Amino acid sequence: MVISPRFGTFGNRSFSTAQGNRSISLNHAASFGGGNNETAKENAALQAKVASLEAERYTDGKISELNKENVAQLKEFYGRFEAVAAAAATAAAEIKCLNQKLETYEISQREIQKLEKQIVDNRFDRLENQVIAGNQAALGRFAAIEAQIASFTKTVIPKTAICDIGKNCFEPQQ
Repeated sequence: MVISPRFGTFGNRSFSTAQGNRSISLNHAASFGGGNNETAKENAALQAKVASLEAERYTDGKISELNKENVAQLKEFYGRFEAVAAAAATAAAEIKCLNQKLETYEISQREIQKLEKQIVDNRFDRLENQVIAGNQAALGRFAAIEAQIASFTKTVIPKTAICDIGKNCFEPQQ
């Protein structure tokens, strides 16, 4: 690092010249004309520059520490985020599975309702057929009874066969 063509020091530190990397101590700098007012100003400027650089190095070190802490916190957060994302993905898969089961259940319920309707319809159809058959049988019996009644009106019934309510019906009437 080249500071100036003159020699300068800060504390016990030595600076190199523009011509090379030779170090000299504070006592040697004073003996080579480093003790004049101009050199004192340069020394103060160099001291301020060194202090500024040391402050920057300290700040850079603190920033580096903070960055390391931030990186560690980000890694921890990312790990938690990954765990939450995995749990959310698992929950989404379970919800999808449950929705499919619900859809299958709803389809099954609709099929059951259709089958129940078919069973009821079949029972009504059989009942209707039984009623129709019963009606036809009854109509056949009624027709036989009507035929028998019609045959009675054509038959002559003797007077002795007719019973008078006020008299003894079992004795022949005179």
